[in-house]
Amino acid sequence: MPLYMVKEPSITYQYKQAIKKLSSNDKKTRDLVLESLPSLLSLRPLEYLELLKLWKGLYYCMWMCDRPLAQQKLANDIGDLILKCPSDSSLLFLKAFWETICREWNSIDSLRLDKFYLLIRKNIEGGFRLCMSSNWSEEIVNKYVLLLQDIPLNPTNPKIPNSIRYHILDVYLDELDKVFPVKNKNQNFQIKVFLSPFLNLIEKSHDKYVKKRVSEAIFLDKRIELWNNKDDNYNFDDEVLDIDDKNEEDFIEEWYGFDDQ
Repeated sequence: MPLYMVKEPSITYQYKQAIKKLSSNDKKTRDLVLESLPSLLSLRPLEYLELLKLWKGLYYCMWMCDRPLAQQKLANDIGDLILKCPSDSSLLFLKAFWETICREWNSIDSLRLDKFYLLIRKNIEGGFRLCMSSNWSEEIVNKYVLLLQDIPLNPTNPKIPNSIRYHILDVYLDELDKVFPVKNKNQNFQIKVFLSPFLNLIEKSHDKYVKKRVSEAIFLDKRIELWNNKDDNYNFDDEVLDIDDKNEEDFIEEWYGFDDQ
């Protein structure tokens, strides 16, 4: 009697099953899938549509997570997935996250907002870790900040809630400082590039409150001068800028005009 080998499920089928189980009512089922995702993601680069479907599952996985400690662990685990993707899929993974969270944001009730704010924070941190893992490659960094500029920090897209923009403003430099503290030195690291989405917000946004928030949360933070490799005697207060006192063109020109080191 001939023996027949059992055919292993295709990778596509495995992904479909994983996505389905991520929204299971059973926590153990969701946890098992999350544990398997790093190895599953490493099998092959995912197409963008597949990543959108995966993020739909991860979104509902976070939605179903109730306890604060479990939410924190889940946000950490999801944020870690960025570096588990094949290198040519990591930025697409982040793009799919931002598309998903911006699309679903208005359907999140107030009791669940905090855990999704945490998820945003962890994905910002993950994006910085991706940049650092490339030794601050100009190509990777430029693609990452352009992704932020085009989706969550898009200055003219009315579908992007300001609450997402504001939260990014609140945590952006803190997460960068966590990944690359101001005391660190690396000639490939250029703070100007990481500020470009916010300069774009000031230049193109029609919302004066958003512009003011950008000034207060980003450009009045003294850490950006430390990242810019100024010496210890540099007096930041001499150059503090406030967009209320300057027109937008002058503001943008001065911040693009960091002294080259």
